[in-house]
Amino acid sequence: MVQGDVIQTFEVTYDLCWKAIFRSLREQQNTKMEPQMSRKEILCLAGKCHLIDHAEEWLQFHSQRNNTSHNYDENLVNETVILAGSLLQEAKILLRNLKHEKDA
Repeated sequence: MVQGDVIQTFEVTYDLCWKAIFRSLREQQNTKMEPQMSRKEILCLAGKCHLIDHAEEWLQFHSQRNNTSHNYDENLVNETVILAGSLLQEAKILLRNLKHEKDA
């Protein structure tokens, strides 16, 4: 995979997961979503609602996503490759939890 492909795959995966988390909290979990809630608060709430297992790791994914929007240097690519493996595992957990929620 070329550098840009790794970063774009990471970005798209994170963005889709974030949208799924947000939508699930808003619609399925019937949680009260305050308009001023920070991303950290939303991810902590997602952890409490058992959508994700590691809110702090998701915050790291978010930070990396912001970094990749502006920069494609070699160090960033290497960091993103490492985080991509973790994101894949966390995305699988999220998908499992979303499926369980839908079946319940």
